[in-house]
Amino acid sequence: MAASAVALLAIAFGFQRWKRIKGSLSFLEDLGAVAFVALAFLGIGYTFFRNVLAGAGGLFGAPVPFGPNPGWLNTGGTLPLMNWAVGLKVIAGLGAVVLLLGLFGGGDDW
Repeated sequence: MAASAVALLAIAFGFQRWKRIKGSLSFLEDLGAVAFVALAFLGIGYTFFRNVLAGAGGLFGAPVPFGPNPGWLNTGGTLPLMNWAVGLKVIAGLGAVVLLLGLFGGGDDW
């Protein structure tokens, strides 16, 4: 949805105006990839991709209560952080593709 918002803004205001944003989108895509790999290596002392924050306390590592989980989102450990990293990479990558297609793809064929 966020990548389509980039596409709609580019269509509404013109692709030439968004030309300077290409570098920022590339940086955000790289940042998402590095964040994902860094979170994956966070648990390397145990196993790769170990959920080291689960049950540790704090914002994303609250202990899971006994019995059925009532759906508390802050018990996920590193999983929500990894989802944010992947989402950042996908949004930036698709936004960059849309902008590049708008800037360099096709001509005035219609």
